Parts: sequence; C-alpha cells; structure tokens
Amino acid sequence: MALTWLKEILGESYTDDIDKAVSAKIGAQFVSREDFNTQKQTAKSLQTQLEAAQTAAKGTEALQAQITQLTADKTKAEERVRQVQTQAAIKLALGADVHDTSLVAGLIDKEKLKISDSGDITDGLDDQIAELKKSKAFLFKTANQTEQPKPTGSRPLDGTPPARTGTREEYSEQYKNAKSIAEKVAIKTAAAQAGYQI
Repeated sequence: MALTWLKEILGESYTDDIDKAVSAKIGAQFVSREDFNTQKQTAKSLQTQLEAAQTAAKGTEALQAQITQLTADKTKAEERVRQVQTQAAIKLALGADVHDTSLVAGLIDKEKLKISDSGDITDGLDDQIAELKKSKAFLFKTANQTEQPKPTGSRPLDGTPPARTGTREEYSEQYKNAKSIAEKVAIKTAAAQAGYQI
C-alpha cells in the first residue's frame, strides 16, 4: 500500500521500509475510513433497533403491569366471593335458632371451617355452634321462643279478622266524639281492621 500522503510529508527521506513500517502500524492501530463508515452505519442501525425494542418493551411493561393488577383484583374478588358464600352458609346453618343471626355469625371463626368447592361448609361449624350455645346461651332461642307468638288484641287468637260491625260514617262519628287519644287510636284501629280509613 503506497502512502502517497506520507511521501509528500517526508519528501526525500521517504523509503519503502518507512512505507511498510507505517502501513503495518496504521493497519494494526487504525481502521480505514470505509471500515469506519460501515461500522458507524451498523452502530446507527443497532441504535435504531434498540430504541424500537425499548419502545416495544415499554408497552409490554405496561401490559405486564396491567396483567399483574388485574390478577390481583381477580384474587381479591374471588376471596370476597368466598367470604360472602361462607357468611351466607353460616347464617343459613344458624337459621331461626338465634336472636341475631349477624351477631352470632360474627362470632364464628371462619379459619376453622372447611368449605367445599361448591361453597358448602363441610366441617367445623357444628362444634363452634355447640360451644357458643354453652358459653353464650342467651344468643340462642329456646324451644318455646322459636314459635312466633300469635297476635292478640282486636283479632281473635285464631288470626281471622273480625266481621265488619259498622260503616265508615259510624267509625268517623265515634272518632269525633272520642274523649281521649287512646279511644281515638282504638277506633281508628278498629276501622282499619274493618277495611275503612278514617
């Protein structure tokens, strides 16, 4: 390789040995302009590809974050459904045997319950209810408390309404002539039971 530019600089001092020595050093230490430009273009191309990959990765990161959030939300929702199913199963099992179903259901240790995939309580509830009946018996109704009392008053004990005994005008007249609030309430109640509103 002839280094004409070096020949111009060195003038008469230029020899083929100097040319060979400088060419060897330049070849070992430096890159030709063509190789440099090729590498520069390759670097620019790689930089463009890297930026495109980073942009795509940002979208992927956002999607991954959204997937993670939705998975967490789904897990929370499933846990909430399980809690609601458990609470409903407890209240159903307690039935009408307690004075306040919500209060007694709150005393049940849900961690000790075994629940099937269908949401039914398979074990642990009966033992806890039996323990509560012993320790907090006042929360549970006795045998005679579970029956609903029959209303008493102007209706007979069998629950059939009395036959109409007067007209609307008669009830209205009695209401006007009543001397106390208790009499007025009784007359108004009797009129309502007879099907009249005064």
